[in-house]
Amino acid sequence: MKNSKTNKTIKIGKSRVTLLALALALVFVVGGTAAYLLTKSATVTNTFTPAQVSCEVNSTATGIKNTSNIKVYLRAAVTGNWMTGTGSNTAIYVEQGAPRFTMTVDTDNWEYRSADGYYYCRKLVAPGEEVPLFTSTGAPALAEGQTAPSGYTFTYEIGAQCIQWQPDAAVTEAWGFVPTVTNSGN
Repeated sequence: MKNSKTNKTIKIGKSRVTLLALALALVFVVGGTAAYLLTKSATVTNTFTPAQVSCEVNSTATGIKNTSNIKVYLRAAVTGNWMTGTGSNTAIYVEQGAPRFTMTVDTDNWEYRSADGYYYCRKLVAPGEEVPLFTSTGAPALAEGQTAPSGYTFTYEIGAQCIQWQPDAAVTEAWGFVPTVTNSGN
């Protein structure tokens, strides 16, 4: 048996080569243009503003103000002391113990939890809003029969904290407080 090779020549006409070249050029031009348009976009400026959470006791020490840029939950603690002196010469009288004092808390806005000694605001507080802690005549005062030690006066301080309102679970996880007004209910 004899093995022979056969050479065949395939002839392609000039019109077919031109058509093939034109088709390839069209694919590259259209595909490249589409890829360019899909990868180019206008410059976008990030307008995200992070939340800032803060509060302060007002200058007359009767209310707490939300100085945040979002709604917050508030809580406050009140302590009384026997004080004398000013500035770095301030002294606290502790021998007699903490003074007994009374105060009238605004119970429409605040509820007390004896478990941790804090007053919790019953509502979400909007940015810039102030919630009075005491009624107009309710600032802490010495309890009846309580007298200051010689040279000392009764003073009280309010410590306030705030926490973000979103997510709802934040206040419960951080403080163990379950608010009656929540993000989903407001």
